[in-house]
Amino acid sequence: MFTIIFKKTVKITGIILILFIIHTPGQFIQGQTTANLNAIEEYLTNEQKQMLQEERELIKQHRHQFRKMLSQDQLNILSDESLSDEQKRERLRKTFTKEQKEILNEHARRLEQKRKEFRSSLTNEQKLKIREQYQHREHRNQSND
Repeated sequence: MFTIIFKKTVKITGIILILFIIHTPGQFIQGQTTANLNAIEEYLTNEQKQMLQEERELIKQHRHQFRKMLSQDQLNILSDESLSDEQKRERLRKTFTKEQKEILNEHARRLEQKRKEFRSSLTNEQKLKIREQYQHREHRNQSND
């Protein structure tokens, strides 16, 4: 029972984090994500690139659907500049309706399924190259800090 609740909490938290990243105005975060995707795309087949594009579209679609469901109070929480991201997450999480929680869980389930499909399409060589690419980027980012 505890494991199921914990998994749902993790999924909801993940979706909330995605929402906050989406609402972050800085191009820095978006630039990093785009750079990471562009870096791995050179190792992918056209079919795998299509799968990634579908995943991106699914995320956009879910984001749009969920935004339409937010109440004015919830939108106010997201736009409150006096709150830290952690405070926004906590307050927003407390305001979710049962329906919103169910939708977030369903979105997380669909997205995880798409990601599993993508991961299973990768060859061992592709996985190795992608891991190396991320490790190289992490090392470079840590050096810049």
